Amino acid sequence: MALEVIFYGTRGSISAPHPDILKYGAHTPCVVIVSGDRSLIIDAGFGIGFYSDHLANKMGEFHILISHFHWDHIQGLNYFGPVHHPKSTNHFYSPFKTEQMQDVMDIYFDGSYGPFNGWEALNSQFAFHRLSHQAVINGFNVSFKALNHTDPCYAYKISDGKHTVVYASDHEAIDNQINRDFIEWAEGCDMLIHDAMYYDNEYETRTGWGHSTFDMACNNARKIKTRTTLLTHHEPLRSDVELDAIERELRQKYPALNVLCAQQEIVYKP
Repeated sequence: MALEVIFYGTRGSISAPHPDILKYGAHTPCVVIVSGDRSLIIDAGFGIGFYSDHLANKMGEFHILISHFHWDHIQGLNYFGPVHHPKSTNHFYSPFKTEQMQDVMDIYFDGSYGPFNGWEALNSQFAFHRLSHQAVINGFNVSFKALNHTDPCYAYKISDGKHTVVYASDHEAIDNQINRDFIEWAEGCDMLIHDAMYYDNEYETRTGWGHSTFDMACNNARKIKTRTTLLTHHEPLRSDVELDAIERELRQKYPALNVLCAQQEIVYKP
C-alpha cells in the first residue's frame, strides 16, 4: 500500500485565514501519514480539528506524535472530534516524560480555554507514551531526533518498511552539532518535511527564534539526499502568490532538488 502524506495545517505561529492564502492553507501544524487503513498524526495545531472534520468515524484508536508543546502545535486539540467521543482512545507520544504531557493537557483543558476540568473530564480515553528509542506505532516504525529550537523539540522519522518520511518542524538549521546530527540521522529519507519560514533578510532580525530560512532548509535537503522536500511552517501572512514565487525561485536555484512549498489537503507520496 502506498504511503501518503497529507497536510491539514501548514502555518507557523498563528492561523491566518485570509483569502490570499487559501492554496497553501491557513491552519497551524498538523500532518497525517497514511498507509492503507493505518495512520499517524503529527502535531495538533488547528489543523488537527480540520482533519477530524474529514473523519467519517470519530471513534477508535488515534495516534498523535507531538514535536513540542508550543501553543501553535497543540492549540487544536479541543477541536479534534475524537477527544470528545466516548468510544475513542487518543494516544499521545513524545520523548517528553508522561507526567509533563499530562501536565500540559491539564493546563490546556483546565477551564481557562474551554468548558472542561482537566483531560480526565473528557469523554474519551487519553493514553500517554514516552518515546525513549525507536518504536512501532500503529504499524509504523518511528524514531526521533532533537532539533535546534528555542525549547526542546523533536523531529520524527516514520517508515512503513518501504518508504521513509522525516518531519522536522521548528528547526533552525545553522551549522552546529544538533543540525549535523540531524542530517546524519535523516540521510537518505524519501521525503523531508522541513521548517522554512524566512528569507535571508527576514532572518537577520529573527536569529535564534528557532526557524530556518529557505536556503537553510534546501541545504539540509541536499546533504540529506532526499528525493522530495516539502517546506512548511509558513510565515503566517505569506501569501499564495509569494509562496508560488518562492517555490519557483528555489526550484531554479536548486535544480537537483524536488522542492515544494507544502499545500493543505494535497496528497503527497514519497
